[in-house]
Amino acid sequence: MSDPTHIRVRPLPGRLVRDPITRVAVPEQGAEVADATFWRRRALAGDVEIVRGDAVAKSKRKPKEA
Repeated sequence: MSDPTHIRVRPLPGRLVRDPITRVAVPEQGAEVADATFWRRRALAGDVEIVRGDAVAKSKRKPKEA
């Protein structure tokens, strides 16, 4: 995600957040969306978290198997 006009958001547990344009729910693992006031407000309201670059890389790693 190197595009500065986009951010990655992930809904917090128990929250259902729909993209205001497509009306599709953001999946549990998160989605890349346009950096807009809507998403910043959702983050401040506690509906989503904005995932930083390091967290995205960690979330894409496969869990270690025992």
